Amino acid sequence: MVLSFRRSLRYKLIRAFFYLFTLTAVMSVTALVFLSRSRKINDLKSDIDVMQLYTMQLIKNDKDFFVKDAINPSFHENGGRSGLRTYHENLVLTLADELEALLQRPEEMNEELIAQVQTLQKQINGYDMLFGTMINEMLARGFEDYGVEGLMREAAHDLEASFAGTLDHVELLMLRRHEKDFLLRNQEEYAHKFLERSQAFRARLSQNALSYEDELTLLDKYELRFEQLVVKVKALGLQDQSGMKADLNQRTERIEGTIKEISRLASDVQNKRLDTLQANLFIMVGLCLVAAVWIGIFEARKMAKPIKVLREGMQRAIQEDFKRQVPIEINTNTVEVVELAESFKEMLVRIQQQIHTIESSKEELEAQNDKLKVVASELQESNGVKDKFFSIIAHDLKGPMATLGSFLDLLIRFNDGLSKEETTSMAKEISKSLKSLSELLENLLEWSRAQMGTMEFKPTTVDMHLLLQKNLELFNVRAQEKGISVTLEAEERLLARADFNMIDFVVRNLLGNALKFTLVGGHVWLRASVEEGKIQVSVRDNGVGISLEDQKKLFRPDQHVTRRGTSNEKGTGLGLILCQEFIMRHQGRIWLESIKNEGTTFYFTLQPAMELV
Repeated sequence: MVLSFRRSLRYKLIRAFFYLFTLTAVMSVTALVFLSRSRKINDLKSDIDVMQLYTMQLIKNDKDFFVKDAINPSFHENGGRSGLRTYHENLVLTLADELEALLQRPEEMNEELIAQVQTLQKQINGYDMLFGTMINEMLARGFEDYGVEGLMREAAHDLEASFAGTLDHVELLMLRRHEKDFLLRNQEEYAHKFLERSQAFRARLSQNALSYEDELTLLDKYELRFEQLVVKVKALGLQDQSGMKADLNQRTERIEGTIKEISRLASDVQNKRLDTLQANLFIMVGLCLVAAVWIGIFEARKMAKPIKVLREGMQRAIQEDFKRQVPIEINTNTVEVVELAESFKEMLVRIQQQIHTIESSKEELEAQNDKLKVVASELQESNGVKDKFFSIIAHDLKGPMATLGSFLDLLIRFNDGLSKEETTSMAKEISKSLKSLSELLENLLEWSRAQMGTMEFKPTTVDMHLLLQKNLELFNVRAQEKGISVTLEAEERLLARADFNMIDFVVRNLLGNALKFTLVGGHVWLRASVEEGKIQVSVRDNGVGISLEDQKKLFRPDQHVTRRGTSNEKGTGLGLILCQEFIMRHQGRIWLESIKNEGTTFYFTLQPAMELV
């Protein structure tokens, strides 16, 4: 029993499988080790990227802080507390935790990277200390009714009250003007002008010191507070980027430089360690593959030799069309191969019996297959017509429905404030839209019947000027909503030989697309003229344009191209394909010219009516 099993093909396959399984296990363990180490390396880079993001958020937040909170009375009223300052404090704490966590993983970094992280830690601490100092200075400087500026304004108001109704009030107003010029422009010349005029004002008042004793005291207080404010403004340097603000900017630049260096060093560490891991993995995988190939070749040759003999016998039987029994001599002790040879001989007999039956039914099966192909083609075409039909309904009803919605919304919101004439005017517009909607539905149903072969192509004499004017009025409300100007340039009585419903659909679709992809305040041109014996109609816009790649897909049925408009309008992506079908029914041509971000022009041609010829 054991000897029989060792001669079986099953035993040989199990033995080969065991060898390959062992090699696969070795490769899997190696891959898992590589994956574990690479994850640690990637985690380090991810943590550094997060830290970099927090740092950039801190810098941006502080820039917003000095722009907004420095001139926000609520900031001074709340004693220097604000949402931006709280966010700054949270970011600093988060960065401190992130940096400390990085320093707790020295085995994943080199010495240079550790040194840079420590440098950044010190820079962030220094930055935060300077930021706190500036907040204290800002609170001391104040704004409007707070801090030094508040005291200065209080002294100025006392002076204005004292000089109210006198000629000296004009002199005081000049002082206030120099004060405001300095606060707005932060230029020393205005501070000098203030002090010079203040001194001149004091000298004139001192000539009659007994009468202006209180006013001189108030003037001294006003001048003192102004000088204190000048010192605070220069120390902070928020407007001209000097003083503490310049120091903060320099610290910001150093932090950004350190962050970039940390990111670069982290990438270098990551790449070097990954390269080392990949090299080791490739070596191990290569060795396993070489061993697997050698084992596979050796075992395959042992098992393939008797099978090759059996295959040659089968080929001889095939060459003779299974008309006679083919002798097969196999020199092997593999049980399954011997049994397979016997089974093959028996199979030849049964095949010969089945050949006759197969040949007799071949023609019947081929006929049935042809019928199935025809049915499948008809079913696919029917499904395509159905899908296009529903897409057209959604595409074409959007314009009239939007118009109806706009006017109904106006009637609902302003019903009490509208006059009878305005209500009547809106009712007329709604009636027009309903009629257009009815026409659209009728046209769409006729088109669906045409696609299913129940409607004939019925060309008539069509006045292209009237058709273009009709569609311009249909889209007038949508154009007004987006502030788009629409210009019609077409000769009156420009007659074409065309199916009115089909060409109306084409113009409606092209005009709708032009409005959809034109920005607010843009322009759309409708033109119709006779060119080289044919009527050429164009719809041009100065909208977003179409890329060359999308232009190649627009008229292909196997490509579905749909984009949202400039006001997020939706489309079906089938309109242009239907336009092409309708124009081809007229033996015309449709094409486009477009430049990205400059605009698009769609053209199509029609045969002129006999009256025009």
